[in-house]
Amino acid sequence: MIGEHTVIAGCSSIAGSTTIGAHCIIGGAVNMGGHLTICSGAIFTGCAMVTNSVKAPGIYSSGTGLFPNKVWRRVVANLRRKLSV
Repeated sequence: MIGEHTVIAGCSSIAGSTTIGAHCIIGGAVNMGGHLTICSGAIFTGCAMVTNSVKAPGIYSSGTGLFPNKVWRRVVANLRRKLSV
């Protein structure tokens, strides 16, 4: 289900049973996992990967520049460590 006045840009994918509220903006190449609930007023920048439900309106991003996989895994691990402090 997609709420009123929600905009979805090209190359985005939304897996089954995901519910999206009203007045959302979903940028290009955003991927949403299944069985999620997205609140009204959420904005996702291009290439964001949504793996959990979003309960508060705001701007969400998750894309990174291109790295070799081994480097990317270290970057993500370091970012998570810094955010948990």
